Amino acid sequence: METEIRFKIRHRETFADGESFGNTGHYERIAGEIRFAVDPDSDAYSMVVDLKHAPRNDHGFVEFATDFYILKPADLALGNRRLLYDVNNRGALRMLQFFNDAVHSNTPSTTEHAGNGFLMRRGYSLVWSGWQGDIMPGDGRQTMRLPIATENGEEITGVTRSEFIVDEHGVLSMPLSANGYTSSYEAISTDTRDATFTMREYESDQRQPIADDDWAFARLQNGRPIPSAFHCHLPRGFKPGWIYELVYTAKNPNVHMLGHLSGRLLLERGPQKLTQQTVIDACAATGTWLELNANPYRFDLDWRLWQHAKAKGVKCVINTDAHRNEHAGFLRLGTGIARKGWLTAADVINTLPLPKLRKELAKKRTGKSK
Repeated sequence: METEIRFKIRHRETFADGESFGNTGHYERIAGEIRFAVDPDSDAYSMVVDLKHAPRNDHGFVEFATDFYILKPADLALGNRRLLYDVNNRGALRMLQFFNDAVHSNTPSTTEHAGNGFLMRRGYSLVWSGWQGDIMPGDGRQTMRLPIATENGEEITGVTRSEFIVDEHGVLSMPLSANGYTSSYEAISTDTRDATFTMREYESDQRQPIADDDWAFARLQNGRPIPSAFHCHLPRGFKPGWIYELVYTAKNPNVHMLGHLSGRLLLERGPQKLTQQTVIDACAATGTWLELNANPYRFDLDWRLWQHAKAKGVKCVINTDAHRNEHAGFLRLGTGIARKGWLTAADVINTLPLPKLRKELAKKRTGKSK
């Protein structure tokens, strides 16, 4: 047996106060946790980076878990026998909002959350689950609990970089991930002398060092700073619009692809204030691949920077960023951008045949990707 799956139901109750949705009748909601145990030596999981570095249970399996949320006809015989799975974005449940014109909720339970009942009247069973390992619990988000990889039983550490840009005055502390819904890489030391903290107003400006005594690895609790290996505290406050950069040694900083580098949305939002060439250089040093987002509203990384990435030996991964079936066609657009940036098939990871792709992924496990 290669996989063990166990469901733990935490809540099971009538949905939307028992409202009947046409011939389908009323719905029930079920929420809980799915626990997995997989054989890391199985060929079925050979593409999972670092799986062989994860701790094993007494049976030699690697364990992990995810949240799940189900809305289904109370009488399945009245449904259409079709399951609609929502690949959620950052743990948020959006399906009812988009299909049913419903008020958004990550824990849909009321008639307001059912909206116009479109999906229910048609008898669909609706399913959500966590799939992003960096999503933090809170606001009903769907999360995962993943094992931490080790190297010969020792923690994997490495240098990582965080960037902070705030929009308002009065911000004194920030998670090292720069937002409150994704997890941060834990600093191995909370001694500020072991890190480098700088600030600058514009991307091209000289970085201004922030003295070790002027900040701390800490978070605010009841108005007072509390030591924290996951937060950065600046007593004088972050200046809105300024770029703050923290370079520190973290636990388990292994990343095999960097996506949405600039964060831009064409004709709507400009790129983040960061030196993209510096990030590309860091990718070259760590063997990290870079995404070419083929969505026509992004085209990120910009085609003009791919020559620099290529010269540094950084590989490209063309990603459609598909949110609908028809978005799969963006792959052709991404290929065009790659060609415009003078990339060839040898520079693009997803041109590799599956056996070679597995070898490239395996290099991450052995640390030979640099």
